[in-house]
Amino acid sequence: MTNPFNSSFSTQINDFIRFKEALGCARSSYAKFLVQFDRFCLNTFPEETSLTKELVMQWARLRPHENPNGLKRRMAALREFGNYLNAVGIKAYVIP
Repeated sequence: MTNPFNSSFSTQINDFIRFKEALGCARSSYAKFLVQFDRFCLNTFPEETSLTKELVMQWARLRPHENPNGLKRRMAALREFGNYLNAVGIKAYVIP
């Protein structure tokens, strides 16, 4: 399978997914949302290398035709990613 991640977060996203898989989590729980997040970063914040509050808050906007549960699932994946980054020593904003 080719690497679907191309943003400046691609290495960290791949590491995060491998970490979650090692803990027994299904790749499908995170990968779909993180592919979308990666594309968002490429299009909206192409030079950003940190998970900043501004970036996270823009990602947290409810999309047209998205229900609140969809937003909740997207944000849960990004919260986990942010927590992972902080745990490995990379400063990241984690939405409360």
